[in-house]
Amino acid sequence: MQARFDSMKRYLSPMGMFAIGGSAVILPLLGLLPNRLSDGIADMGQSFMNLESSAHTVHYFSPVNLKGGLISIAIGLVLYLAIRKFLMRSRDGVRVYQDCWPKWWDVEELLYRPLLLTILPFIARVICRILDSLVDGVILALRKSIFRDRKIPHELAEGSEFTHLLGACLDLLRRVKRRILRQPEPEHEVSYEHKLALQREKFVETNAIIQRSLSFGLLLFYVGLVFTLIYLLYLGNL
Repeated sequence: MQARFDSMKRYLSPMGMFAIGGSAVILPLLGLLPNRLSDGIADMGQSFMNLESSAHTVHYFSPVNLKGGLISIAIGLVLYLAIRKFLMRSRDGVRVYQDCWPKWWDVEELLYRPLLLTILPFIARVICRILDSLVDGVILALRKSIFRDRKIPHELAEGSEFTHLLGACLDLLRRVKRRILRQPEPEHEVSYEHKLALQREKFVETNAIIQRSLSFGLLLFYVGLVFTLIYLLYLGNL
């Protein structure tokens, strides 16, 4: 893996170069004009940090402060020279850094890749499977309790007042017609009242199925909306 990155001639995009170079250019300006730039930036952040402005002016170029900076620079130079001396080797006439870390103890291959590509996806799949089964369980519980299907009666009701009156009128007209035409009365004849009652029950049952399906869909939409709002509020508090 490291050899592949070492063979790359250009490993930084122009935007990355601009971000790093722009940040590096700002630092000398802050150091050259600390009282104007650094103090101004610090004063702008006082209210956000709930801090109070310093009572005295900081003398950045005083001997005490310069001494601390020179000590830090000296420590950095010593470490840099020590690293170049003991951790660099000459290879084909070019000095390169020596990789002292054992190849079998590569943190990327040993920890990061198994964690990000195997362990975390497995845990996410298990959680998603549990949540998926939980949703099915909630839906089944609601269908068995609040939204359970209505039991169909063995004997259907004889409709409403409207179907009763209309069916009675139609039956009366049919009897009058047969008397006028002298037609015999059938033995097993279903009345119009009963036929209209059956049609009404079919109409009511169809409307109930439609309303139940609509209410069930709206309930699922509400549950999804609540979880979405909780997720957005959680991201907003991060």
